[in-house]
Amino acid sequence: RWLLLLVLALHLQPPDCGAVDLTAEERAFLQAKGSIVFVSQTNYPPFEFTDIDKQRAGMMLDVVRWLAVELGFQPLFQDMSFARAQEAVQAGKAYVLTSLFISEARRAYFVFTQPLFKVPALIFVQAHRTDISTLPDLQGKTIAMQQGDYAAEYLHSHAIQATILPTKDFAEAVDQVIAGRADAVIGDEQIVLYHLFKQGLAHLIKSVGEPLYIGNNSMAANRDNQMLIAILDKGIDQARQAGVLAKIGAKWLGTSYRNPQEELAKYLWPTVATLAVLLLGTGAIWLWNFQ
Repeated sequence: RWLLLLVLALHLQPPDCGAVDLTAEERAFLQAKGSIVFVSQTNYPPFEFTDIDKQRAGMMLDVVRWLAVELGFQPLFQDMSFARAQEAVQAGKAYVLTSLFISEARRAYFVFTQPLFKVPALIFVQAHRTDISTLPDLQGKTIAMQQGDYAAEYLHSHAIQATILPTKDFAEAVDQVIAGRADAVIGDEQIVLYHLFKQGLAHLIKSVGEPLYIGNNSMAANRDNQMLIAILDKGIDQARQAGVLAKIGAKWLGTSYRNPQEELAKYLWPTVATLAVLLLGTGAIWLWNFQ
C-alpha cells in the first residue's frame, strides 16, 4: 500500500519548473552576446504584429519575453516584411527569426528550434466560388501569396503551375482575392481569420477542403548560430513543461469546449456495436453449451 502511494505521489507531482539548466559555455555565450535581436513579421497576428500602441505583441513575442527572463538575456525586437526578415537573419543583421515553418529546403539556410505552435494552411476563395475546392483546382490559377511564404515551396513540390501574385503579408493577399485580382490564397488559418473578423470581411471569403499542410511554427537562426538555437530549445522545453506555452495559446486563441452531446454521439455507435458483438458471442457460447 505504501509503495502504491509513493508511486502515485511521484506521478502526480507537478513538473520541475526550476531554472533552465545551461552549461557554463552556454551562459558565457549569452553573457558575451548581451542583447539578442529578434526579427518578426510586421503583420502576422496573433503570432506577431504591431498593436495599436505601436508595440510588438503576439504569441511568439510572449514566448521570447518569457525566455529572456528565464535564460537571462536582453531581447531587442525588430519588425519587417516576412521576406526581409528571412534575409536579415541569413545576413547576420538579426539573430533569430521568431516565426518560420520548418521545411527540408529551409534547413539549408536555417537552424530551427523545436515547433512551438501548429498552424494549418488552407485554400481561401471568394464566398460565392464553387470551382475551387482541392489543390489540383489551383492549376493555372492566380494565387495571392505573401512573399517568402512556405506555400510557394509546397506548390512546387506538388507540381502545381500557377501565377503567383506577391504581397507583403497575408492581409494584403486576402484583400487581393476579395478584389478579384487573385483566384485564391493559401493562407495560414489563424492569421487569415484574424484579418477577416477584425475587418468585418468574413462573409466575403470561405475556406475550402481540408488543410493542405500543418505548419510547424518555430524560431530560426542562420547556421552560424546553432548554439543560440540549442539554448532557446532548452528554454522552450522548460516553457512546455511549466505549461507556459499552453497558457500563451489559450490567451491568444482561446479555449474550445466540446458539446457533451457531440461527445456522446461520437462514442455511441462504437459502443453499441461492441456490445452487440459481445451479446452475440455470449449467445453463441450459451447455445453451444446446451446443444
